[in-house]
Amino acid sequence: MERGGAAPMNEKQFQANVVELAHYLGYLTYHTLDSRGSEPGFPDLVIVGRNRLLFREIKSEKGMLTQAQLKWGGALMAGGGDWSVWRPSQMELVQATLTADPVD
Repeated sequence: MERGGAAPMNEKQFQANVVELAHYLGYLTYHTLDSRGSEPGFPDLVIVGRNRLLFREIKSEKGMLTQAQLKWGGALMAGGGDWSVWRPSQMELVQATLTADPVD
């Protein structure tokens, strides 16, 4: 438990917060609900809008990236993609990213 007795936010809760904010700001989001049969390591969220295409891996504070996630992240960045990992402690970064002026 965190200080004050609050339980740490898990990935599912944090992802729901990110998606809610993204939708509020007019973005479209995609998340594979059941990844069985899908390519391992593909990012948790694809966020599209405001002339942006973001690929985000959602992790808890202590969550570790798998080798497959690192491979996908590297490939996406090598191809010019905007890929990174977001954690609950980075909600200010999430908000700043999603509310930044659109890219031309």
